[in-house]
Amino acid sequence: MKKEETHMDEAVLTDVLTNLTEESKAIKNFIEKQQKVIGEKDQEIKNLVSDFEQKYKSIQVIAPKPDMTTTNTALDQSLNKINSTLEAKLVNIKQSIEAGPKPITRHFRLLLFPETNAGYYYKIVFSRLIPWSFLFMVAIYLFHIGDKTIEAWQSHQYNQEGQTCIRAWNYLYQREGKAGRKAMDKALATAEKNE
Repeated sequence: MKKEETHMDEAVLTDVLTNLTEESKAIKNFIEKQQKVIGEKDQEIKNLVSDFEQKYKSIQVIAPKPDMTTTNTALDQSLNKINSTLEAKLVNIKQSIEAGPKPITRHFRLLLFPETNAGYYYKIVFSRLIPWSFLFMVAIYLFHIGDKTIEAWQSHQYNQEGQTCIRAWNYLYQREGKAGRKAMDKALATAEKNE
């Protein structure tokens, strides 16, 4: 760096630093003032709360005694109803106990259709299961047909290639002399052994 640039940078830096220190002093003074104001407000709030507590302690509410006669008669009537219902139920329980236990019979059944909610069951079966099952079977059938078609096409291609090779072999065999035919017969015999 050149000396001029360094001197200029130092001047700028000192100016910036002095500005920052002045701003931080101003912020510190502002915070101190605010803390004083907050302290004063806290003291005012404490005074107001203590005044309210003193006023609250002096308040007295005197309520008249309630008339419970109607409530008591209603409670007595409802308790009598409950007692009579309980007694009737207890009598039923005693009679069923005295009658003795009935043997438990278990039924093992395979139900294809439900005993309850049959309409909902039919709605599910006929609106969802059957169409999807049919669609699934059609998809499997189409896949099977597609597989067979591809297999047939591949075998057709293989046969066409084989027929081409046979025609080429026969053409060459007819055009060759005795030595060529003998070499071709030997090659054919070797190929048949290797299969």
